[in-house]
Amino acid sequence: MINQGIGGNRVIDLAARWEEDVIAHQPAWLTICIGINDVWRAFDGHPELAVPLDMFAATYRRLLDRARVATQANIILMEPYLIEPIRTDPMRRAMDSYSGLVRELAAEYTTTLVQTQAAFDAALATTPATTWASDRIHPNLAGHSIIALAWLRAVGIHLR
Repeated sequence: MINQGIGGNRVIDLAARWEEDVIAHQPAWLTICIGINDVWRAFDGHPELAVPLDMFAATYRRLLDRARVATQANIILMEPYLIEPIRTDPMRRAMDSYSGLVRELAAEYTTTLVQTQAAFDAALATTPATTWASDRIHPNLAGHSIIALAWLRAVGIHLR
């Protein structure tokens, strides 16, 4: 396993390093988790760095198209998420739009989808957001376990 994730990256940053960081490794499995920073920048005091949904979609499609042509990877897409139970929260509404797009891409490209937002929503039904992250974005160890379990379920591994 090679983790090529870089904190703070947006889909356009990932696109700039796609050949070297992904294609060159010829992965058998490829998990893509991108989108949180594309949205978050609109809310963290740097709106000029946010990636609009249409640009996010076009860039993500280019990455998927390139991976399909250049590798034999089994592709897994992870929804971007916000650890926020109030769905009318402006950032949550925006994140839900990006998550919806990733769901569409997973169906369009016939890939596995990790429903990270649904996993956090299930946890948030009985616990406060601060149980999983102090800032709604960066999960703590417990929050990472929610993501890991969602990934395992998506690929067909169910722990007892």
